[in-house]
Amino acid sequence: MNLLLSHLFVLVYCFGGLFFQNFSQQTIIGFLLSVTAITFFYYFQNKGLSIIISSVYAVITLFYPEFSLFIPLFMINASHLRLYPVILVFLAENYLFFASSNVPYFIFLLFGILLAIFFEYLTESYHTLAQHYKEMRDDSTERNLLLKARNQTLLENQDYEIHNATLKERNRIAREIHDNVGHMLSRSILMTGALQAINQDENCKESLQILQDTLSQAMNNIRASVHNLHDDSINLQKSIKSLIENFTFCPVHLEYDIQSDVPSAVRYAFISITKEALTNIAKHSNATMTQITLREHPSMYQLVIRDNGETSSGKLISLEQLEEEPDGIGLVNMADRVHMLHGMIQITQKNGFQIFISIPRN
Repeated sequence: MNLLLSHLFVLVYCFGGLFFQNFSQQTIIGFLLSVTAITFFYYFQNKGLSIIISSVYAVITLFYPEFSLFIPLFMINASHLRLYPVILVFLAENYLFFASSNVPYFIFLLFGILLAIFFEYLTESYHTLAQHYKEMRDDSTERNLLLKARNQTLLENQDYEIHNATLKERNRIAREIHDNVGHMLSRSILMTGALQAINQDENCKESLQILQDTLSQAMNNIRASVHNLHDDSINLQKSIKSLIENFTFCPVHLEYDIQSDVPSAVRYAFISITKEALTNIAKHSNATMTQITLREHPSMYQLVIRDNGETSSGKLISLEQLEEEPDGIGLVNMADRVHMLHGMIQITQKNGFQIFISIPRN
């Protein structure tokens, strides 16, 4: 319960005591003094000052019994600061002055004191729970940030592995061209130059010069090709087929309908997502058939992976639900990878498990 609400409830209860005594000037003064005292209590939060003010108010009630009407307000502060002697003093004063002379008013004040102590207990419990909630929320936020950072690192490492394989393939092709065709052309150019040097026939000079120029141009073209080899060495269709060939859990049907050159970032994403999806099927599914579809549309590339495994009767699964699942990290990685490409991913559980991905074309 909120601290302000606790005081308001107890204050309203205190005014109910007017049923047992008449409203007078002392009642107003007692109200003002009690409110002022409570303000000082919670502004300074000092036990010594609280004891002094409470003691003074207790002494005043000896001469002006009307002031006892607001004793329950002091009990909230006394309970909050664990001022048990103050509580005992007010209880004893209440008993001595009203237990015999005005029993209903004594019971009223006693119940008000107990009510104030109970409200303070609720207030402290509320603050304890609120603090515990904030600590849990902060810990959860920190863990989520750490998890996202690790996921980002994992995705970057996966991209690095794919890019590293691309570099190896590019270097292999460049080395073969350099070692085979390049050496042959270099030898031919040298031989042509030697022939030009020893040849004295004017009729052959022009033909030899044309031959040397042609070989030199061919050599330049090969050098340009070697230096311009890039990520195109990875073939999306062949890579997906290779993953399917190594997948022995259940039969996989591939439908590939992409004719244009797919950007390298999209290829990396589709290969990694397909690999992760097949791994999840083998680990967590009892599927007997898997369908992989890659399509090209005028405005987007599309990847659909579906299996016929038995699943719960769910519908659309949100990213927040995936983060709560113990085995959902792979699916979250897929979603992060798709979102980095400004794409859309939908994961559904209905008559099997399906991953639907669309990535816009630039």
